[in-house]
Amino acid sequence: NYPSASSLGLTRATAGLGILHYKVTYTITDNATSAANNYYLTANDSTSLNRIFKTISDNIQTANIDLGSATVVKDTVSPYFDLPAKASDVKLYTAAAKADGTFENEVPASGVTATIKDGAVSVTGFDFNANFVTDKVKADNTYGKKLIIKFVVTPKEGFLGGNDVPTNDYQNSGVYDKTGALVEQFADANTTPTVNVPISEPTFTANDKTIYESQSASVTDLYTLPTFTGDDAWKAAYVNISGTTGSDVTPTDCTNYDVTVTYAPKTDGKNSAGTANAMGGVSKTQTATVHVLKPTVTATVNDVQAYYGETYTAGAGVTGSISVTWTDKNGHTGIPAASGNAPYTQDDLDLAYSLAGSADSTITVPKTDVDVTVKVMKGTVEIPATITTTCSYGCADATDGVYTVHVQTCQLTVTKAGGTAGEPYVFTVLKDDVAYTEVTVVGNGSETICELPVGTYTIEEDTGWSWRFKNPSYCEGVTLSKNKTSGTITCTNTLNSKKWLNGFSDVVKNVFDVPKGGD
Repeated sequence: NYPSASSLGLTRATAGLGILHYKVTYTITDNATSAANNYYLTANDSTSLNRIFKTISDNIQTANIDLGSATVVKDTVSPYFDLPAKASDVKLYTAAAKADGTFENEVPASGVTATIKDGAVSVTGFDFNANFVTDKVKADNTYGKKLIIKFVVTPKEGFLGGNDVPTNDYQNSGVYDKTGALVEQFADANTTPTVNVPISEPTFTANDKTIYESQSASVTDLYTLPTFTGDDAWKAAYVNISGTTGSDVTPTDCTNYDVTVTYAPKTDGKNSAGTANAMGGVSKTQTATVHVLKPTVTATVNDVQAYYGETYTAGAGVTGSISVTWTDKNGHTGIPAASGNAPYTQDDLDLAYSLAGSADSTITVPKTDVDVTVKVMKGTVEIPATITTTCSYGCADATDGVYTVHVQTCQLTVTKAGGTAGEPYVFTVLKDDVAYTEVTVVGNGSETICELPVGTYTIEEDTGWSWRFKNPSYCEGVTLSKNKTSGTITCTNTLNSKKWLNGFSDVVKNVFDVPKGGD
């Protein structure tokens, strides 16, 4: 009522009225000119009070803060969106208010400018003091105007999308007065606008993997999920990233597997504006190959020699070697290195030998060659292998997994001395003091016995054929072995009688000729 008043102009006076009782009096000493008399209203009941509030509301016609043309309207977008590239892409309009609370069609704003800086659109030049909106006609015969700011934001490159994504940084968006002080924010955490942003197709790497035969690969090792941390965390702020899961795979050969990565929204997006993508995620499938390395096992053994009659143990004299290589049998190249260790190397394998036709590993060597079967073993388990046999004894190399014991024999020559030409002399040949064979020597000749086993040989002359001679004398016996494969024993006699029992002449050796082409 008194806008020119500079003070209340009150004087306070106190007077005592007895014990603990006082009288306080206030006197107005400064008077001011009244400009109006209707700003202070009283009411005796609720109806009058409501009428007073209505009267006050009808009489408010000016703003209570200074928001002239220097006022800044600042709209800061959230870090998930990009602003227009140019300030000219920000469209500015005004719309005049009508008496019924609606607005006229928008028209381009004049005297209003926009700038883009630091992720925000700032607009100045609109005088809120002059254009504030009211439902009572103002002195300029208007109801005020509203400022309309329009611009398009786009998801920032790298943003994966999602539902209920805030478009604005509400803490830094609002109206600022000419001093730069925040007058009021546009919204808070609960009221800031949100939209549903289409979710990007996942980008991920499918990983080929190499394993050894009989080993397993984890499905989760067949792809690499993208990760967004630190400065990139904003990119995946509104999606959950997941990939294919399941049991480990144990292929027996190189096999392709489909693996899928999904970007799924964290919320359902029902309360935001956006696209049909709001209700679900986006998946992408790629193919990864599990390469299986299989072994190629080769072994080389050699044929050996042994002598007839000696003791031989399978594998004796063999210089065997084993080689193991693990390769992709499908011929794939450029594959990853295998994870883990190979199930076995050549150091884990041994050669095992078995004699053909015998349950024993040791035999007395017969006169004919002996085959020995070769296997590659890992403990008690046979490992498939290609076994090559090399031969230095005149036969061809082979890959049948069998090496040959080439049997060698000895020979003994029996020589007669002191006999009569043309007369036969019979000898028993003893091996290790046991009669082994007989041989006949004519005159002072010699006979050679071949294909003998190893052993110690001696001879005894049949005196029924040599009664006309004194007791024979012999050279020492001969021990035949792989170190001495031949020897000679000589029997020496002295003639005691030139005549046979019938008194006839010396014995004559008969020689039988077989006619050519005859039987």
